[in-house]
Amino acid sequence: MPPSISPSYLVEGKAATPSQNGLYIFVTPEIKLLYIKIMSFDGSYNAKAVVNIRTDNSKWINIELPSKYGEIYKLYSSESFALQAYILTKDDESRPIQKIFPSSWGEPIFDEKKAPQYFVVIHSFGGSLNYEYFSKNGEYKKLNCKKIEQDWGIMGLRKLSSILSNVEDNNNVYNFSYKCPINSGDFEISNVSKVQFNYGSDSLRKSYFVNIVK
Repeated sequence: MPPSISPSYLVEGKAATPSQNGLYIFVTPEIKLLYIKIMSFDGSYNAKAVVNIRTDNSKWINIELPSKYGEIYKLYSSESFALQAYILTKDDESRPIQKIFPSSWGEPIFDEKKAPQYFVVIHSFGGSLNYEYFSKNGEYKKLNCKKIEQDWGIMGLRKLSSILSNVEDNNNVYNFSYKCPINSGDFEISNVSKVQFNYGSDSLRKSYFVNIVK
C-alpha cells in the first residue's frame, strides 16, 4: 500500500475542544463539492464527508458535523484534532491536484503576535517532513516541520477503542503527525499559492494549492 499524506490548513480558533457544531471553514465561490477529512493527530481516528457549498462571496462559514462523532470529539483538544478541507482541481499542466482551504475549531482568531496559522500534516510513512514554496517576492523557501508527540496512556486508548468500535466508517491506522508553521506574510492573501511537502528524506513529494487567509 503506497504511503498516504493528508495536509490540513488550520487557523487558531476560539474553541478549546472540537465539537459537532464548532467547525469553521473558509470557502470561496468556486467551491461546489467540499471534501472533508477529519483526523486525530495520533492517527487513531479518521472519517470522511462531502458537503455541498453555495456562496457568492469568500467567507468563513460554520459547518455542523454528524452527531455520531460527538463522543469522540470530547476525547481531544482542538490542538490535537485536524481537519482537511479541499476541492479537486488541476494545475497549470492539467494534472490533478487538491486545493486546501483553511479550517478552525470555533471562530478563527487572527492575531499576528500569536502566529496562529499552520499546516498539520498526517502521513503514514514516518521520517522527516518539510515543505517548500516561492514567496510572493519570488524567494524560494524550505521550512522544516516538527513532529507532534501524543501520549494517550492505557485508559485513554481503551476508551477511544471502545467508541471507535461503534463507528462504522472509521478506518483508523497509526500515522505520523507534523506541525508546520505558516508565515502568511510570505503569500499573497486570498490568492492561490502552491506548496510542496517532502517526506521520507525528501524521496516522496506531493504538491497542493492553498488559499492563504489573514
